[in-house]
Amino acid sequence: MFLNLRFAALFALVAVVAAQDATPAPASSPAAADASPAPAPASSVAPAADASSAPAASSSAPAAPAESSAAPAESSAAPAASPASDAAIPNQKIVRSIDCSSTFNQTGGLTVTVNDTNPVAVQISESNELVTGEQAVELVFSECNSSIMETNATGAIHFGLLSPSNAVKDTCVRIAALAQPDQHFTTENCSMSDDSSQMSQFWQLDADKKTLNFVGRIGGANPYALAVTDNFITASPNGTAGTILNLQ
Repeated sequence: MFLNLRFAALFALVAVVAAQDATPAPASSPAAADASPAPAPASSVAPAADASSAPAASSSAPAAPAESSAAPAESSAAPAASPASDAAIPNQKIVRSIDCSSTFNQTGGLTVTVNDTNPVAVQISESNELVTGEQAVELVFSECNSSIMETNATGAIHFGLLSPSNAVKDTCVRIAALAQPDQHFTTENCSMSDDSSQMSQFWQLDADKKTLNFVGRIGGANPYALAVTDNFITASPNGTAGTILNLQ
């Protein structure tokens, strides 16, 4: 009897062990369940990659507006050229004309006196130069005002242009070059511009003495020295005052 009980207990123990070995088989199914979801995350990663690639494509699409914004920059540069062309306008100097509206003038025959000798007639040569001769040319002094010359008439002293009587204020007696000695006087077209051209043709007349001086400088305080050189009437920036031109 006791032996039978031991066999029965042993049999029960074997049954329990067998039951415990049988239970792990269902445990493998959770592992399989875990394995099956594993591919799901892998597939979820792939959409993430696609989603990131999609924004990249959309971000490249706005690059076109960036280029369009550069185009206005170029168009704005085009108007900038307009002020550059307008910048030349202030550089354009407006030259005024000398004022010869004065009614004062004096007409006479031109002669030259050297060191208090008797006056000698002065005429215009074929080359349009002032030379000593037999017949004095008739000239007209016309009073003019020039702001650049800074000369002002006072009393008998007047400033202006010297012209042949047949071409008053059209042809003027002038020298070719300033600040050089022994310059010949010639008759050429008058310049009516109130600029440095007046230094080559502006004269001073003493209406009382009827004598002429060639101004040659701004202000007229120190006129050029006159001379007779090989029958030519000449002017030099420096020299003695022994030669006088008379308009009588």
